[in-house]
Amino acid sequence: MSVLFVVQGFQETETVFSIAAKMAERGQIVFLFTQKGVRHLTDRRLTASLSYAGGINCLEHEGSGYDLCDGVTMIDYEGWVELIEASEKIVSWI
Repeated sequence: MSVLFVVQGFQETETVFSIAAKMAERGQIVFLFTQKGVRHLTDRRLTASLSYAGGINCLEHEGSGYDLCDGVTMIDYEGWVELIEASEKIVSWI
């Protein structure tokens, strides 16, 4: 099972990341951070805690203004479509 977690907003709690970690025990998890959620990708502690993920991504046009942590892949629209097509399930977290 592969699940794409789309994190759209800045999260005040770590609920989405806890749920994703539990789901990763049963299959691959991939993250796509968009909009205000991209701010999470500047937090080295948080991105390191996502080591269970098969990928940590953000859209190029949204991540270009940030100093992103190592391990974050910036993707274009085509890459976003590829993530969606490769995922069996999508979880959108606003």
